[in-house]
Amino acid sequence: MSRRVILSQVDPASLSRTLGLFYTVIGLIVGTVMLLVALIRSDGAAAGVAFLMFFLYPVLGFVAGWFTATLFNAIAGRWGGVGLELEEPDVA
Repeated sequence: MSRRVILSQVDPASLSRTLGLFYTVIGLIVGTVMLLVALIRSDGAAAGVAFLMFFLYPVLGFVAGWFTATLFNAIAGRWGGVGLELEEPDVA
């Protein structure tokens, strides 16, 4: 059995924390790979970019989350939210 609900508001702080953590993980993975490549190639510029990935990605993820939630709330408040269909899990 499923039911239809409308997502009409997103908490900016919650989305910011989630995206900040998500982009932290991505920044660590991509930054580590870039740092290893920079060490192998002895490329100082790539090492600088890898260093920025470690620190800039989480900040950008947090800011993007806040901006996205605020923009969504403004649009959903004026034109309606996003329709979702939720299903109850089968209990065996």
